[in-house]
Amino acid sequence: MTNKWLQKRFFVTMTALMLLISQVIFPMHAKAAQVPSVWRGIVAANFTQAEQTSVEQMNVNNSYPMVERVYYSWDNHINGNWEDSKVTTYANLGYKIMVVLRYVPPTGDNGNIAAWVQWVQEAVKHYATLNNVNWIQVTNEANANLTSDSDGYYTNAEQALVQGIIAAHQVKVENGFNVGIGFNYYYGMGTQSDQAFWTSLGADGGPNFVQSLDWVGIDAYPGTYTLEPNGAYSAMHDALVYMRDTCLPEANIGNSVPLFVTETGFSVLGKSESTQADHMDAFWNAVWDLHRTLNIQMFIWFNQVDRSYWSLNPGDHMGLTDINYVPRIAWYDYQHLLGVPELTGNLALNMPTTASTQQSGHDANLATDGSGGTRWAASSGSDPQWLEVDLGSVQQINDAQIVWQWRNVQYNYVIETSTDGVNWHVVVDKSNNQDLWMIQNDAFASTLARYVRITVYSGYQGWVSIREFRVYN
Repeated sequence: MTNKWLQKRFFVTMTALMLLISQVIFPMHAKAAQVPSVWRGIVAANFTQAEQTSVEQMNVNNSYPMVERVYYSWDNHINGNWEDSKVTTYANLGYKIMVVLRYVPPTGDNGNIAAWVQWVQEAVKHYATLNNVNWIQVTNEANANLTSDSDGYYTNAEQALVQGIIAAHQVKVENGFNVGIGFNYYYGMGTQSDQAFWTSLGADGGPNFVQSLDWVGIDAYPGTYTLEPNGAYSAMHDALVYMRDTCLPEANIGNSVPLFVTETGFSVLGKSESTQADHMDAFWNAVWDLHRTLNIQMFIWFNQVDRSYWSLNPGDHMGLTDINYVPRIAWYDYQHLLGVPELTGNLALNMPTTASTQQSGHDANLATDGSGGTRWAASSGSDPQWLEVDLGSVQQINDAQIVWQWRNVQYNYVIETSTDGVNWHVVVDKSNNQDLWMIQNDAFASTLARYVRITVYSGYQGWVSIREFRVYN
């Protein structure tokens, strides 16, 4: 691969999020209907209220805890102060936490492994006692050395990984901490580089290093930073098999040590939303097909939101939402993968749709076209406004789903049904709605209807706009 492909998302900020799903999962694929405990996650770029809201919307099904993945660098530990704001915020919301300890040496300590090990020990003692911290990762991509955003850039990074893992495990055992210790690896540096890296880990660490591991991660980006000559599925499949069967044995790491896909993603820069969604589908299918034989227990998508609008770096355009947190097609797919029960059989899909008013380019039918990237918008900032779909014939219905344009807006509305388009009765009354989610599900008593109408009494500063209006039986 070329340096262009190797310029992976080395601009990633020091904060990252991931979501965690365990036990029974409601996946987006029928063949995954009996998924065991496979962790699911997402990386995000910013720790802001907007991003927190977006992540919470992603996890509409609150039955499953979420995990925040926090990057904390050695050189940021000044005067003994720990950066706990992200940890405590999400932990207090009930999320689980993974802390990544980055080997970014303070001035004068580049290559000082003894000082690094001491700091790792202090960090484990601190973070492992905090509420909901479940994993600690030691170093970040110690095999990648192109820029300072990967720890391989610094002197003695491989020693920092080995000795850091051993030290972290020792502290864990001595204090009885219930936390998983591991590290990650960037896939795409080439076989010669990989062999040198993994062989070095095995030689330097020995049995003590291997016995200290609870998991090992891979960061893989087929189609963005590595080639996929036989398609996205094959590329991810081959990367996972290569790591398990070729790389890990070089370090004497056996199949009993779980493999985590700590990062994967696909850039939309110069590509369509559908292509991104297709890659997500392919990557997940590869993981699913191999998760038992290769002992894969984690799948994390990079990332939640784009990090820039004008940047030409593909890593800045991997979000499931754009820079303004507007969801892309893959956002909805991943939401289902993260545990939202997937409703099937949308009766309103591509059916005739009318509205009280509509803006040019935001016609009523765009609310029932199956794409969250399009929307209906009323032509004025006054309300109420209504949207009506004709199901084509009288049918039994009992559920509706609305995808609003904006998050964190109090949309007050009612949903009515009719068999003849003349006589209407209310099935959902949220005229005093307190639900601020972008996606809202409304189950109601089963009823016969051909026409379904939503009347919105308040929107964003008076404006009413709906990305998707769905009806189910």
